[in-house]
Amino acid sequence: MDNYCDFAYLYDKLTADVEYVKRADYLEDLFQKSMEHKPILIADVGCGTGTICNILSDRGYDMIGIDSSYDMLNVAREKSQDK
Repeated sequence: MDNYCDFAYLYDKLTADVEYVKRADYLEDLFQKSMEHKPILIADVGCGTGTICNILSDRGYDMIGIDSSYDMLNVAREKSQDK
């Protein structure tokens, strides 16, 4: 049973104030500082509804979203198809 069943569809509204773009900027800064080459494929473990996955995908990264909640992954899939 997925404990996030109903919650998954409200999650983005509840986290509307989270600065995901700044988080993605921070991750890219970490990549530049700690890696010789830009990563090609990134796994977002605990991706939730896939917001960071979508931002980084738009910036040219291949993303794999991983989450224990089927419903969160469903929302993430829907969001990526809506782009």
